[in-house]
Amino acid sequence: MRAKIVAGNWKMNKTLEEGLSLASEVVNMVADEVTDDVKVVL
Repeated sequence: MRAKIVAGNWKMNKTLEEGLSLASEVVNMVADEVTDDVKVVL
Protein backbone atom coordinates (compact mmCIF):
# COMPACT_ATOMS: atom_id res chain seq x y z
CA MET A 1 0.00 0.00 0.00
CA ARG A 2 1.28 3.47 -0.83
CA ALA A 3 2.02 5.91 1.96
CA LYS A 4 0.02 9.13 2.04
CA ILE A 5 2.14 12.27 1.79
CA VAL A 6 1.34 15.66 3.30
CA ALA A 7 3.72 18.28 1.90
CA GLY A 8 4.20 21.97 2.48
CA ASN A 9 6.42 24.48 0.77
CA TRP A 10 6.77 28.15 1.50
CA LYS A 11 9.45 30.80 1.66
CA MET A 12 11.00 30.79 5.08
CA ASN A 13 12.65 34.13 5.58
CA LYS A 14 13.75 33.13 9.04
CA THR A 15 16.95 32.62 10.95
CA LEU A 16 18.16 29.08 11.57
CA GLU A 17 16.79 29.17 15.11
CA GLU A 18 13.40 30.49 13.95
CA GLY A 19 13.20 27.84 11.23
CA LEU A 20 14.00 25.04 13.66
CA SER A 21 11.43 26.38 16.11
CA LEU A 22 8.76 26.55 13.39
CA ALA A 23 9.53 23.01 12.22
CA SER A 24 9.29 21.76 15.80
CA GLU A 25 5.93 23.49 16.26
CA VAL A 26 4.58 21.93 13.06
CA VAL A 27 5.71 18.47 14.18
CA ASN A 28 3.98 18.95 17.54
CA MET A 29 0.76 20.16 15.88
CA VAL A 30 0.44 17.18 13.52
CA ALA A 31 1.90 14.45 15.74
CA ASP A 32 -1.50 13.18 16.90
CA GLU A 33 -2.96 13.31 13.37
CA VAL A 34 -0.24 11.44 11.49
CA THR A 35 -0.36 7.66 11.36
CA ASP A 36 2.35 5.23 10.29
CA ASP A 37 1.16 5.30 6.67
CA VAL A 38 1.40 9.12 6.37
CA LYS A 39 4.62 11.01 5.64
CA VAL A 40 4.96 14.73 6.39
CA VAL A 41 7.41 16.70 4.25
CA LEU A 42 8.34 20.33 4.88
